[in-house]
Amino acid sequence: MVNSPLPADHVIRVLVTIRNGAVISETVLPQRVLVASVDEFIELTAQAGQLHDLANAAKE
Repeated sequence: MVNSPLPADHVIRVLVTIRNGAVISETVLPQRVLVASVDEFIELTAQAGQLHDLANAAKE
């Protein structure tokens, strides 16, 4: 174990891009950033649209 000034329960989220078995980039993600596939993103936007439609219907 390496001595570190960070608390033992400190969490760092890193997005790693791997091509042909080699890491080609890494990005430290801020705590509020979410990562999703295109399919997940489409599903989230569809759900948001449905919620928006429900909110508008409730106002009428």
